[in-house]
Amino acid sequence: CVDIAPIIESGTEISCVFIKKNEDNGMLRFAGGHVEHGTLEENAIREMQEEIGVFDYTHPDYIGSFVIDDWRYRHDQKVVTALFAVNITDKHIKPGDDADEVVIVKLCDIIEGKVNIVPEHIDMLSKLVATLMVGE
Repeated sequence: CVDIAPIIESGTEISCVFIKKNEDNGMLRFAGGHVEHGTLEENAIREMQEEIGVFDYTHPDYIGSFVIDDWRYRHDQKVVTALFAVNITDKHIKPGDDADEVVIVKLCDIIEGKVNIVPEHIDMLSKLVATLMVGE
């Protein structure tokens, strides 16, 4: 599986784009899904394009691989997902594919714990925040 964290930088403010799915009871998650064909990076970009409609972005940066307990993809065991981050300039984001809503969250709100994210993405979010903090 692949997941992607679209990042918006505006002046000194950094935000991340998440999606909401009705079955997640209002919690946020990264856009992502199955690897179909091509590289992991290509699949992450495809998922971002399908789920939030972003087509203007930088080269994806690999954040890490994670073993997650995601009911969407699991049959009898946990799955491995690779998380990528991209900077985006496209502000015309909209939900598509299986995303019901797109939500932009400021990095400061993420750091302050104001994000209700699905449990299987918490470790990925922590690694993303640590990576973004190093880059500041």
